[in-house]
Amino acid sequence: MANIKFKKVDHFAFLVSDMDKAIDFYQNTLGLKFLSREVDEEHGEEFSYFQLEGGDLELLKRLDREKGPINTPNFEERANSPHLAFTVEDFGEAIQKLKQKNVSFIGKPNEIENKVKWAYFSDPDNNIIEIVHWLNK
Repeated sequence: MANIKFKKVDHFAFLVSDMDKAIDFYQNTLGLKFLSREVDEEHGEEFSYFQLEGGDLELLKRLDREKGPINTPNFEERANSPHLAFTVEDFGEAIQKLKQKNVSFIGKPNEIENKVKWAYFSDPDNNIIEIVHWLNK
């Protein structure tokens, strides 16, 4: 049997508790391009899309869910997964700009000498986001 031939990543998805707050974070704090927002009463969810190179980001909100965090904020319990990782050109500049927008990092930045630098932070619902800078790519 032949393997499935995947073309590209279509999208990533995170659950959110407050769509307005999530849209503000991804659009205004991270600067992603907002594509759309819809309510799907039949399936009981609201969803929004943001454009990413290589695939889009989908935010999902259950319509029957009370507001409030939906993920544990305890990063250690989550073992870094799931997370969405963005490649950045200038690691130091990305850290500085995120800090200027009051983004709190989870732990301190990490590095494998001469290979890669990375750091984690979270969105308002504790979805984990990583910025990564490959030194040899």
